[in-house]
Amino acid sequence: MLNIGYVSLRARFGFNPEEAERLFKAGRTVLALFGTVVCPDALVMTNEEAKAANEQWKKQGIELLVLQVGTFPSGELLAPLLKDLSVPVLLWALPEPAFDGGNLQLNSLCGVHLLASLLKRQHRSYHYVHVHPEKDVTELVRYLRAFTVARKLRQMRVGLIGSHTPGFDAMAVDARSLKEKIGPEVVYIGLDEVFSGAGKVAASRREELKEQIRGQFDNAGELPPEKLDKFANTYASVEQQAREKRVESVSVRCWPEFIENYGQAACCTVSKLTDDGIVAGCEGDVLGTVTSSIMREFAGGSPPFLADLVHADYDTNEATLWHCGAAPFSLVAPGEKVLLGEEFGIGGLNVEFPLKSGEVTIARLGYLDGKYRMLVTTGEALKIGPIVRGTVAQVKCDADLKRLVDELIYGGWEHHVTMIYSNVAAELETLCRVLEIECVRL
Repeated sequence: MLNIGYVSLRARFGFNPEEAERLFKAGRTVLALFGTVVCPDALVMTNEEAKAANEQWKKQGIELLVLQVGTFPSGELLAPLLKDLSVPVLLWALPEPAFDGGNLQLNSLCGVHLLASLLKRQHRSYHYVHVHPEKDVTELVRYLRAFTVARKLRQMRVGLIGSHTPGFDAMAVDARSLKEKIGPEVVYIGLDEVFSGAGKVAASRREELKEQIRGQFDNAGELPPEKLDKFANTYASVEQQAREKRVESVSVRCWPEFIENYGQAACCTVSKLTDDGIVAGCEGDVLGTVTSSIMREFAGGSPPFLADLVHADYDTNEATLWHCGAAPFSLVAPGEKVLLGEEFGIGGLNVEFPLKSGEVTIARLGYLDGKYRMLVTTGEALKIGPIVRGTVAQVKCDADLKRLVDELIYGGWEHHVTMIYSNVAAELETLCRVLEIECVRL
């Protein structure tokens, strides 16, 4: 929950302070759904009242300041309100009551316009909403959720096991800039730590995991015991590293070392980890894994699918998203089996199934020329059968597919995208505003 500073400003004379006071209290009720609200008892009109509110906020350690304009205020209130506060500012404009031939009641929107012009000239970042606290507060809620996710990002630790896969240099992560600009800390975990741990898994733990695997994968009972042993050992080792390093997500350099040094592909481990609550990405794609974590937050915990775009049918506007076996197995289409298959003849195991149908968002947090950006689009995953080995989804895109492919290729985006079963496009756009990064919405 957020620690929210809140204030409503009023003019020294004129307008309708009684209505503004009522809406101030209604706004406090809405904000209280997202955290602790620290605010004055009444509307603020004087510098002295602004100073008192500022001292209260600093004492309580607020993380966000919601500055509502009750009635058109004096711009002089900004300085004492914001003194020594470095928190984000959300300006709140109240819709004007219905005109009845009488006096202007609030003039709130113009007041926000005034304050925004001053903040801009002070090079102070801000956001604004224009909503009635007793009616549709969707825009306000989106901002509050975005600020909440942004705070989680600042607390997030993502484990990078090994590094990015050889030749996938566009996925190399600048850990320092990621921490400074987006928030997550990259925690490096050696492949040797994982391989060593896989050889030390207690027999009881291995048997426990094998029992889970037999219940989660339809053909697990048909596979040689040694293959299930390696699956269980690999999973247990990565899970232990995540726990010991206090990371909530991992990005795995899944080849070539997993195959060459251990004889076990990491696909099945990535699939199971994500379903078990540890967001996992393959090929050392840290930003792809962060994208997945962000989307899961907005989608209420729904598991994400980090995938390749492998086919585009411009006649039907359908995109095929695939990966060799990393999708969470809970995303299987109804009536289809979740299989453990040979990793394309190289001896390990991958996961194979077609994904379910439903509304989806596709997104990608990217990094180019020292700047972060996010691509966002939506569509409908279609009902399909096992059209190709691995894990696969067929998506009817809402945007023009040719335009999307052009953007991905001409824009130089990293070659993974995340898909999730929820429409969180507006939430991602708002988060981009909060993070002050470009959003490419298609």
